[in-house]
Amino acid sequence: MERTVDSPVSENLYLSSLTIKRTLKSLKGWSSFVAIVGFITCALLVLAGFLLIAVSTISPMAEIEALTDLYPIGLMGVGYAIFAIILFFPNLFLYNSSKAISKALKNESIAELNEMFENLRAYFKFIGIVFIAIISIQIIAVVLSFAMGFMSALQTI
Repeated sequence: MERTVDSPVSENLYLSSLTIKRTLKSLKGWSSFVAIVGFITCALLVLAGFLLIAVSTISPMAEIEALTDLYPIGLMGVGYAIFAIILFFPNLFLYNSSKAISKALKNESIAELNEMFENLRAYFKFIGIVFIAIISIQIIAVVLSFAMGFMSALQTI
């Protein structure tokens, strides 16, 4: 009997191939590991951000004041916290994907496998958008640095 995607029987996923099951189990383990390390990294970034903000509120010493004239320590702490928030979401998508793999292997259900793929799609889409933003910022920084260097060279002539 041939199964089609539209038939109601196809709600159950028959993972008969040991290779598929082994690959999904491996993917579950590694995606859980990467997500948990990402969550720990987010927590450390938030902690570092709050620590920098706290240090900036304490009356600074003369040496610290001289170093922070161009870039205040508190602003750097806020940047750390914002980066941690941005980093949290792809890790959440990856963690949800690993949980969906567990459910798919346990229940052999297409719905859980679809959920896993949706979370992976969201993870890679989010990371791709972040990469595009970072590359764009780097290109703008290079163009601005060349323009500033050119303007500085014109002023010395």
